[in-house]
Amino acid sequence: MQYAGIIIDISHEKVDRVFHYRIPERISDQIVPGSRVLIPFGRGNRVQKGYVVELTDEITYDPAKVKEIIRLDETENSIESDLISLAAWMRSRYGGTMNQALKTVLPVKKKTENREVRMLHLCLGQAEARHVLAEMQRKHQTARARLLEALIEQSPLPIALVQKKLHVNAQVIRALNEQQILRVEVIRDYRNPLASVKKSGECVPLNEVQTDVVNAFLSRYKAKDLRPGLLFGVTGSGKTEVYMELI
Repeated sequence: MQYAGIIIDISHEKVDRVFHYRIPERISDQIVPGSRVLIPFGRGNRVQKGYVVELTDEITYDPAKVKEIIRLDETENSIESDLISLAAWMRSRYGGTMNQALKTVLPVKKKTENREVRMLHLCLGQAEARHVLAEMQRKHQTARARLLEALIEQSPLPIALVQKKLHVNAQVIRALNEQQILRVEVIRDYRNPLASVKKSGECVPLNEVQTDVVNAFLSRYKAKDLRPGLLFGVTGSGKTEVYMELI
């Protein structure tokens, strides 16, 4: 009986976590490293997509407990399938482990968690806000008055800044929010690798070799030579910057 070693998540951190499934006889001639399949996963046997990374005749645990592949997943072509097929070829060609080969061909997938920024907005007009501020000062509500005065001068303000610089706690913010003097807005702030470039308004300067490559492409374009060109260089040589300059 033949079994397939299958990975669920295509990422560097999890390529060594292989689950073995029994290959149904009806599709045994179609299963190869790189095949994308549907499998029952976990205690609830929820249907999950997986990628075959190896075929084997032996497993180290009770075959009776091994689940069976449901079927091939042919809904769409997948670059991951091609990369796993390449890794299997590299393993057979150059030796090493499947894990090493997978780490060579698969891109790193890092989860970038979005950051939530909470902003405080003044809900009152200037005249009404100053009237409320005077009343707070009369009642010696110093923390509330301090926050309201800051919002009169500038709105919106980030909560983190208010709490750190004005020493205003969450209870004060909640109280003014309930009185509809201010409102809280939650903004999702995603990492932007080009943020520093956009803020400065400056392009990344090219070095001498990169500039020569760009000029060569532009000269051909001006001469109506529209044949495809190949950017060749070792990793880290700046091919992406050249490409960005050309487009």
